Amino acid sequence: MAPSPQELDQVRRQVESMAEKLELYPPGSIDAKLPPADRLGDLRRGRRPGARPRLLTLELVERDGLVYWELAPLPRPELRRARLGRGLLRRVLASKETAQLEPNEITGYLERLDGALTPCRGLRQWTAQGLVPCPRVAAAGRVLLFVHGTFSNSDHLFEEVQKAPNGPDLLGRALAQYTQVLAFDHPSLSVSPMLNAMDLRDAMAGSAAAVDIVCHSRGGLVSRWWMETLDPLPARSRKAVFVGSPLTGTSLASPPRLRAGLKLLSTYAVLLGGAAMAAPLLNVPSALLRIFGSVAGAGAGVPLIDAGVALVPGLSGQSRVNNAQELNRLNRNCGARPPHYFFVTSNFDPEQAGWNVLKGARQLATRAANAAADLLVFPGDNDLVVDTAAMTEPWSLEAGAPVLRFENAAGVHHTSYFQQRETIDFIARSLAIA
Repeated sequence: MAPSPQELDQVRRQVESMAEKLELYPPGSIDAKLPPADRLGDLRRGRRPGARPRLLTLELVERDGLVYWELAPLPRPELRRARLGRGLLRRVLASKETAQLEPNEITGYLERLDGALTPCRGLRQWTAQGLVPCPRVAAAGRVLLFVHGTFSNSDHLFEEVQKAPNGPDLLGRALAQYTQVLAFDHPSLSVSPMLNAMDLRDAMAGSAAAVDIVCHSRGGLVSRWWMETLDPLPARSRKAVFVGSPLTGTSLASPPRLRAGLKLLSTYAVLLGGAAMAAPLLNVPSALLRIFGSVAGAGAGVPLIDAGVALVPGLSGQSRVNNAQELNRLNRNCGARPPHYFFVTSNFDPEQAGWNVLKGARQLATRAANAAADLLVFPGDNDLVVDTAAMTEPWSLEAGAPVLRFENAAGVHHTSYFQQRETIDFIARSLAIA
């Protein structure tokens, strides 16, 4: 099931709208985009003085309904032709070039990428007019705090809440019952969730208000680090609703599975259409491939992504592997489940939702042994981005625990939780927003 021409046109528009922010340019035009050669800068980067950076070629291709980025060492025309074989048709949707990053340039590139994805930083306040700068945090009273996830920002999160039929009503009642309704914007790639939590601690300094939290995805880790470890007022009364949060990591960020995950993220973006999270899911894989290709090189074909994950703190901090040191420390002494934690989970069924292309991904994997390992991202149930089991671990939740489960749900995946009436009702009940 290939994407429609309209869907592919939208994909091209989304790629072009973000290309320069991701430092991706049309083939042959990159020299005009790079700064003049600087002798001292070249020496610092380990290059021969005056030498131009090595180039990488990234192609967004569609094959058997899947849309994903491929990395190549040089633009080779013979690889750009559509090729037929065993039922496979490869079409190039977009071709971009970029310069390889030197090791000491990667952190700066991640920071620029975070700047494009999450332009605002710190606390903002939700009002009847929308999100506005937060002059100060209430010294006392009750605060409701929203914390967004990876590749996202608070504007996207509130946009999703307002799409739910009962979402605007929830926000209106929250404004009436809480002293403040706040949102925390944070970079999600260049720093780890623990460092985000340190920034949240600093932003909340001077306030003794009780805080309730609604957090999505990676925002759950940021919230837990603050609540359980870094908050200087651990006794303050609060509740937290974790929505699709990788509390023990996600397989999508684990080195053995990330290569496959990057391929599928772009396909998700096509299937999501005009959703707020579609553009980041489509474009961020190209930026990550630039990093991994810079570290491992592209001359031999597929980059060694395993070695590059540690260079992206936002990914390594939520990697679902046994030796994830940051996650292990967070979960080491968590003990019994805190009495005021609530969870929203999903086991997404792509076939029921009409996303048969994802079933096709597994069929495609059987055609080549090496492709099978690449395309099987999750070992079990998932919401397309996070393993379902990781959303309630490390606690063993007994029957009747405060969990809203979307089982084999046709329309409930990682980026659509907040559009659901059931999610909004669950948040209202959990936080007693009457």
